[in-house]
Amino acid sequence: MAKQLFFVTALTNAAAVKEKVETVVAEKERRYELAPDKWVVYTDGPAGELASKLGIRDDPHVGTGLVLTLGSYGGRAPSSLWEWIKAQTE
Repeated sequence: MAKQLFFVTALTNAAAVKEKVETVVAEKERRYELAPDKWVVYTDGPAGELASKLGIRDDPHVGTGLVLTLGSYGGRAPSSLWEWIKAQTE
């Protein structure tokens, strides 16, 4: 499956979810931290598989969270985010 953009957010235990994001998406250039509990990542999907890899689907030691596939996006954000998205998807 081709790589795609995902939005990942921790709902509980953000520190444990962050650790898993950094492990599962080991290439630092493939993840962009929006806030201490929110990321955009560029990796293989589908979203449910990524949620399982991160442990937020069924590992009670990690915490809970949400993974959304990004098909389109818009808004106002730092230019570094837009540049990162462009670099990943070109």
